[in-house]
Amino acid sequence: GGSVSRSAFTEAVVNREPIGDIAKLTNDKQFIYYFSELKGMAGHTVTHRWLFNGEPISEVKFNVGAPRWRVWSSTILKNNELGTWEVQVLNELNQVIHTDRFNYVRAAAK
Repeated sequence: GGSVSRSAFTEAVVNREPIGDIAKLTNDKQFIYYFSELKGMAGHTVTHRWLFNGEPISEVKFNVGAPRWRVWSSTILKNNELGTWEVQVLNELNQVIHTDRFNYVRAAAK
């Protein structure tokens, strides 16, 4: 049971809330957060799995402490890692229950 009721790639998380929603990020920026609000998963463990062009890069596990629980993870992007980035939210059974993507693209020349 349980679900992701809200999610966003964002530049920052303030007071447990995402600041903005990123669908495309230029490679003059190297830091990004992934925020997710979980419903009905108290007492369970949830994982954020970061992927780059379909390949797993890292995993961050969270213990869910209440019926409504907000968590976030982050990664540092190398400016040559252009392409599709994805975060999969996994339940305790390692099943993907939610996925979001953003594109990391070359910044315009100055």
